[in-house]
Amino acid sequence: MNKLRVLHLTSGEDRHGGKVSVMNILRESAPLMQIELAVLAEGDLTHAAEEEGFKVVKFLQKKRFDFTVIFKILSYIRNNPVDIVHCHGPRANLFGVFLKPFLKMPVITTIHSDFMLDDFTMGKMFTILFRMMNSMSIRRLDSYICVSAEMRKKLIERGYPLDKTHVAYNGISFEKVDSIPREVLFEKYQLPYDPQATYVGILGRLAPVKDHMTFLRGAKRAIERDSGLRFLIGGDGEEEHRMKAFIVEHQLEHHVFMMGHLSEPSDFFQMIDINALTSLHEGGVSYALMEGAVYSKPALATATGGLKEIVIEGVTGRLIPVGDDEAFAKALIEMCAHKIYLTYGQQMENYAKTHFSRSQMGINYLEIYERILSEKQKVFIIGYYGRFNLGDEAILDMTVKFIREISPRSSIKALSYQKHLTRLRSDVEAVSRNRIWSIMAALFSADVLVLGGGTLLQTASSKRSLWYYLSFVWMSKTLLKKKVMMLGNGFGPINGSISRKVTAKLLSMLDLILLRDEGSRAYMEKLGVVNPQIHVTTDFVYALDGKDEPLSVRENRVGVNVRKWSNAQTVYYDLAHTLDALIDAGKEIIFVPFEDEDMHAIELVKQQMKHNSVTLPFEPNYREVIRHIGGFEALISMRLHGMIFASLSHTPFVGIAYDPKIHYLCEQMDYPYVMDLASFDGEMTMSYLKQCQDASALAKLERYVVVQKAQIEESKHVMKHFL
Repeated sequence: MNKLRVLHLTSGEDRHGGKVSVMNILRESAPLMQIELAVLAEGDLTHAAEEEGFKVVKFLQKKRFDFTVIFKILSYIRNNPVDIVHCHGPRANLFGVFLKPFLKMPVITTIHSDFMLDDFTMGKMFTILFRMMNSMSIRRLDSYICVSAEMRKKLIERGYPLDKTHVAYNGISFEKVDSIPREVLFEKYQLPYDPQATYVGILGRLAPVKDHMTFLRGAKRAIERDSGLRFLIGGDGEEEHRMKAFIVEHQLEHHVFMMGHLSEPSDFFQMIDINALTSLHEGGVSYALMEGAVYSKPALATATGGLKEIVIEGVTGRLIPVGDDEAFAKALIEMCAHKIYLTYGQQMENYAKTHFSRSQMGINYLEIYERILSEKQKVFIIGYYGRFNLGDEAILDMTVKFIREISPRSSIKALSYQKHLTRLRSDVEAVSRNRIWSIMAALFSADVLVLGGGTLLQTASSKRSLWYYLSFVWMSKTLLKKKVMMLGNGFGPINGSISRKVTAKLLSMLDLILLRDEGSRAYMEKLGVVNPQIHVTTDFVYALDGKDEPLSVRENRVGVNVRKWSNAQTVYYDLAHTLDALIDAGKEIIFVPFEDEDMHAIELVKQQMKHNSVTLPFEPNYREVIRHIGGFEALISMRLHGMIFASLSHTPFVGIAYDPKIHYLCEQMDYPYVMDLASFDGEMTMSYLKQCQDASALAKLERYVVVQKAQIEESKHVMKHFL
């Protein structure tokens, strides 16, 4: 099999982190693919690549805005075909846009920093202009490789397509150069050495974005509290004179030392104890922090961008707010207490080796290239998403997870009430429910339509909801001839003869129906659905791990979940008295909302209680809610996914059934502790709460969860034949 051929296009003048990043990509990609470096000028990167023996093709511009070289690049690519053109930096991105219309291969870029905040050396006006030009260029390229998850998140927030944004962390070799005694290094750089002092260093270009002034102001504050501190500054740049003036003005010459440009960074990291970085923003994981990690140096850094992905607060170092010199000094003094920075340093090295090894870079880039080049199956998932109902959001996440496991290169879109929030929360492209043309475009372009979990086809909430989802099925199956499947859905009830007939006819045409319970299948067959591809699985939410450490554990805590329902007023009243009785018996009542609308029902119950209770704030993170439920003695729940979350965390529950789906679940579990909404009984609830905590009942609950997880694995094998 022929190796992938990649042409990396860059200005050639890259320095500092940019040069290191590109060189590492070349080094680690070379064994896996054929690579060439195309440069527009001679510079640090050009010389470094030539010295290491990489093939460097020069398209040298006479001036910065000499675009005639575009024709030379085109001619070269036509005579030396490549699979991907990979741009690095603003100038290369602009050239990539000009090249793209004439090329049949993808033109992509690596986002090394936040391009909306990049500094340029030709003044404020040119900085604004070049930022805009670079932003427009990047928009027009085919894919974006971000050097941190935080940078990818920013692109998604700005509306960039999810399936075009990827993450490949910068990496570094953890091979150390020969250790040199610290006193020898200080003598080499003609600096005074105090073996009793603690040395804090910052390495990088002296540019405004690195905010060295916060470092200096923080150093001044720290020295006032601990005179044994010393500070080393490595690098050169436009801020140098300003920094030197500050040092002189505040008489810090005996504590703060500027070392200028360093050709051997390993010297610097062997000279310091603590590695600092006070940047205003960082797009990726800083090479300065990774290089320090090689020598077990902990970090004291600002909580911005990719820095948060290597500095784990209280583990690999400390994080401070941007520009906060007092926080810098305070954190530094705390790190020095009992030399806790030594522990942080060892943890930093271990963490960085696991997550930022250079050897993984080439593999990551190859996987991304193959993903970009591969034919993608397009999947459109419809459901009740974007209202931040915890059950539905968990269903979406698990449905997306399974599709990606079965068909890793699928391009997935989901219908949503809040498109932007769904894109960020579930890491899936979203289509707004109120944008008809966007919905039509998604349907027309999709290869597969998925009804993704929940009870979408029912009339209990409204007939309008039923016909809304059926219209998707009808259009996709009859007009567009697409694959259509239900994955992990409940079904029914459906009222009205016409509604039942149309539903049965359309569902008989589906390619695959995975139902979450036997009750749904029985009801579907009762309606006259004839389809050999009906299978009973379980709710996909059972794929979640519910055994994380609970947020808090306390005996006698009973959780309660109620939802807004049209004929539940009597239940709210009876439940209030039941909860008062539980409080009289020494229990603490904790209300748990599953969506914003639950707060109204909770208030109706609380208004009729004579005792105080606690209401958790609505938490859109269902994993956190599962952890809360895991700390309860038991849960009383009206919501199906309240019961599922409880079983995942091995918490016994009492169900209040407002809908047949709750009975379906409890019948499948052989779990008797459930009662109808219409026949709610306080004394029965108290009795069920005792019985469901019996050891045999708990064992049954745990066994059921194990069976459901196995059922999900079997369902994946069924799905493979249809995706």
